[in-house]
Amino acid sequence: MAVFSILEALKQILSPPKSIEDSILYKFPEGHIQNGKIVTTESSGDLTVSIKGTDGNDPSATNPVKVRISDTVRTITAALSVTLSGGTNCFGSGGGKFAAKERDYFTYLGYNSTDGVVIGVAVIPWAIKYGDFSTTNTNEKYCAISTITNATSTDGYINIGRFNATFSSGYEWSIPATSIIINKPIFESRQLEYTNTYGTEDQMTFERFTTDTSKYKIVNSTCELSVSVRGFCGYEENEYLTSLLPFTASESNNYACSVADVVSTSGRCELDATNTAKIYKFNNSRFTLGHNRGFTLFITYNI
Repeated sequence: MAVFSILEALKQILSPPKSIEDSILYKFPEGHIQNGKIVTTESSGDLTVSIKGTDGNDPSATNPVKVRISDTVRTITAALSVTLSGGTNCFGSGGGKFAAKERDYFTYLGYNSTDGVVIGVAVIPWAIKYGDFSTTNTNEKYCAISTITNATSTDGYINIGRFNATFSSGYEWSIPATSIIINKPIFESRQLEYTNTYGTEDQMTFERFTTDTSKYKIVNSTCELSVSVRGFCGYEENEYLTSLLPFTASESNNYACSVADVVSTSGRCELDATNTAKIYKFNNSRFTLGHNRGFTLFITYNI
């Protein structure tokens, strides 16, 4: 009897599961695509982002790609791609901050019952529904999506990975020589450079500056900012310098920082829900005129 019970137990353990869906499909994590991968291609300044089978071919009935979106497994059985056309400052990536700079972009899959599975590309990594994106294609929270004919704000979207690309000031896309494609949900970018712009209050000038660092990293819905600059303040003394932010701050706040006015001293960085930071001395005294004026920021703010 004991031997029979052991054999029956082994049979239960070794026997195949009753269905693939019960054993695998409904248990793999959201955003992980089965038998699929992200592929990027460029042609005439346009960038196409596609979902392919792991064999490099388009999905089909015999080469299906599956993904879990909003806790439901969806199946892709036809070619699926979105093209980011040149000629428009998409995401603001062709502006002065990011033109010709390598950026990280996040790939999404979404679903509604009419359009089926759709593919999208965005600079933000945290969205979980269509309503989290901007519908303005020059906005930093825009998502370029393959089909939005029947999209509603509650349609589920899932981050499935990341790739890198470059957008020129002439609004043409290119793929860097070192293409980095990550085929799993990822919610942060690499630390990347942007072109900063500095300013001052009223009549004071800030010029002949040297930027030691001007970098950012997106982590979920925050931006980790690292900026260090020194230059010449001229014409008349004033209270603050300004620094362009890589992403617009979503709320007003103050952060500690370091300022230089011949010697280093404590300062504060004021964000007021715009794309510009104001940098003051901690005691609000004015910056004096001359060389070696500037600031150093290491802050994390909400975007």
